[in-house]
Amino acid sequence: MIDVRFEHWTYQFSDEELMRYGSRFFERREAGSYISERIFNAAQMQYGHDIAHRETQIICANEAFPEVALADPLADLSVWDDWRSGFRDFPYPGKYSRLGIQKQEGKTSSPSSVGVIGEIMAGLYSQVGVSPWVLVRVIRRWPDFIFYTGGDRFAFLEAKASASENQQSQAGVLFIPGEVFKEFIVDAIQEINTDPFTKVWGAFTQIDTIDPTRMKVTFLELDCDNARRDRAGLRILPEAVMSGIAERAIKRAMAKSDETKYLILTKRKSRNNEQSNALIEEIVPSIMIEIEHILSEEGIEIGVLASHQFLESKLRTFLGSEKFHAAESGRKFRDAKERSAEQGPAAIRTVADRELLIQDIEPSLRSQITQNWKRDWSLANQPTSAKNGLDFWRCGGALFSLSQ
Repeated sequence: MIDVRFEHWTYQFSDEELMRYGSRFFERREAGSYISERIFNAAQMQYGHDIAHRETQIICANEAFPEVALADPLADLSVWDDWRSGFRDFPYPGKYSRLGIQKQEGKTSSPSSVGVIGEIMAGLYSQVGVSPWVLVRVIRRWPDFIFYTGGDRFAFLEAKASASENQQSQAGVLFIPGEVFKEFIVDAIQEINTDPFTKVWGAFTQIDTIDPTRMKVTFLELDCDNARRDRAGLRILPEAVMSGIAERAIKRAMAKSDETKYLILTKRKSRNNEQSNALIEEIVPSIMIEIEHILSEEGIEIGVLASHQFLESKLRTFLGSEKFHAAESGRKFRDAKERSAEQGPAAIRTVADRELLIQDIEPSLRSQITQNWKRDWSLANQPTSAKNGLDFWRCGGALFSLSQ
């Protein structure tokens, strides 16, 4: 089992804080130091509880939430713990040790493994406490997750993680170590200054011990007051939301049409010539239809008309750029998900001697989750369903399980 101390904290920026510390007069580190001290002193804890997760759930969530692809981040951390605790050493001396080299300095934990654990915990808790569905999973840019929370508002969530060798987490105390917190605070201030309708969340995971695994997960919710939103002018879709929805729409349009057209666009020699330009003009209308469907499904209305022309321009630029990759990417995963809708859970890959299974979420279950959703952090470790003796966990838009 993985023991988690989960806490949810809130802090509301004042106009004075947003105007003062969002100014370029301050260096980022300086502004972060000032405002982080204020947050530590004035943030309010809304929820705190100890929650136990099964390792199986973490392995399943590893398929959906992290940006970095790792087979098993828990196993990676366990190997590092062996080196740190002295169970492993290097080099291994033989019968003679002529150089007298008996020991090597301890290894450090992999930033990738620690970061993946942080993104997994962020995904599991955000879908039960921020919004039921991830609208956009941002890769290699800020923030990590974007949610639509209704009422013309979006939630931007950034995940951070650290492995502490000496300092244990304290329950009921908001303390998030590291310079990354100051960077996060400045990013949050700038985002809320730009769009007061965006709420910024920080998901901070601190790994205290590995064997047994204990960690603290802190969700910090940052917002401004309603008066600032009342003074806001034109409402448009945030840039990160438009980019994410555009990419989702392209994938959906490809699945419904001749992928050959898209494959032609991925070839370097065919870019920026008459054939590719003609293809772009041909497929953009079908992608725009998918964008409208996504906006309707998510219930997003604000700023659609103001953003429509910009979205079309963005699509044309994206389809003609080198960022547009082969249409075949993700086919194995997509095929398994489609197969599960007709035949039941489908295997994606093996984990040790077990199969990792995926099950598509039926429309009726999706509607049920959406309609019945309300914030309940305690559900983060609960399976969504059980079938043939296996527990299935919802991780984003699919159900995952491990075979016996």
